Amino acid sequence: MMPGMGALPDIFRFLKIHPGFQVKYLHWISPQKNEEFPHYVSRLIEEQINVNDKNPIVLGMSFGGMVAHEIARQIPVSSLIFLSTVKTHREFPPWFKLGKISRYNAWAPFRLLLHPTRLKPYVPFKFLKRRLDIYDRYLGIRDVSYFRWAVRTIIHWKGEIPTIPYIHIHGAQDRIFPPAYLKPPVDFIPGATHMAVLTHPRQVSRKINGFLIGLSAK
Repeated sequence: MMPGMGALPDIFRFLKIHPGFQVKYLHWISPQKNEEFPHYVSRLIEEQINVNDKNPIVLGMSFGGMVAHEIARQIPVSSLIFLSTVKTHREFPPWFKLGKISRYNAWAPFRLLLHPTRLKPYVPFKFLKRRLDIYDRYLGIRDVSYFRWAVRTIIHWKGEIPTIPYIHIHGAQDRIFPPAYLKPPVDFIPGATHMAVLTHPRQVSRKINGFLIGLSAK
């Protein structure tokens, strides 16, 4: 399981995966200067995926879904689970193109992301303050260079629909990757946002386990 951008694997803590499957959590590593995405993922594979783990099932959330996609390009993977992410760059909303044109990664104030709770006095709504608390709780990397690299990687990422079995689980109210731009098949969770893994873990777990059991029955 690969978490979203800069997040700790602890973000998956509420998921209940079928006991017949062994879960392994992947962690973000620091990118090298000007490192290309495939090279980054190859280092992550070398450091964290055991060569004896034959044909694993890889789950990726948000930016982690793109990592899962790239893992499947580099080693044999039996199937993929996409969670609150995209399966192909063709599912990006139009404003991602603006990020590429404006070189958003080069000038955005990412330093504000490193300590989200410091923004609470300036946020007017309680629900936004709670979101800042959640973001701070699960943030694993607090490095500006990582976020600049991550955003650059995302807006330039190219990926096509996988040819291996997969499931795409997505919050019906996701504003990061709006459902309107996603290509079927997608298993939507009504009322869930980009953080469905935290707000709707029971529904997410049910969909994951249904997919896993279906694979084992084949």
